[in-house]
Amino acid sequence: MSRYPTSAEAREAEPLWKELRTKLGEHVLGIGDFYLARDEYQSAAGRYRQVLDEYPGLGLDADALYKLGLCYTHMSREDDARRIFEVILENYEDSDVAQAAQDQIPAAN
Repeated sequence: MSRYPTSAEAREAEPLWKELRTKLGEHVLGIGDFYLARDEYQSAAGRYRQVLDEYPGLGLDADALYKLGLCYTHMSREDDARRIFEVILENYEDSDVAQAAQDQIPAAN
């Protein structure tokens, strides 16, 4: 795709590439969920941050941000958590986690 971006094969590969990156991002998100369920907030936060850094724009951002905010809340990083929840409300207001982020803002204070 990078060597021949205008080829027919590159156009065919683009949706496959996005699908594969989405699956990888979902896998990393799942690892973060594993750590979060075991109260390993630092490890979970690292995985959620990885999703945001390595797999942006694939539809995983709002969920990763919300869970990162939860980790920060548990890690007593209330200011960071509040900023993350505010970013969700500003940029992902129609997402599934927007209301949950709104509910978390008072907890982050």
